[in-house]
Amino acid sequence: MFGHVINLNFNRKGSSHNTIIGGIISILIKITIAIYVYLMLKKLILNEDVTIGLQYYALNLDELEPTVLN
Repeated sequence: MFGHVINLNFNRKGSSHNTIIGGIISILIKITIAIYVYLMLKKLILNEDVTIGLQYYALNLDELEPTVLN
């Protein structure tokens, strides 16, 4: 994921230079995404964290001023 393209190929190991730090960060990112997907699928399948918000508004028509429609 974090390999940089190089134009000269001295060691004949490809056209990118990969580092250990880049590999570790790539693995951490993939693990984080996998954990997130697992948690979201668990919520979806087991119906966890279901919130349905309903709001009711009562409108008192006696308090409104009458209007004239043209």
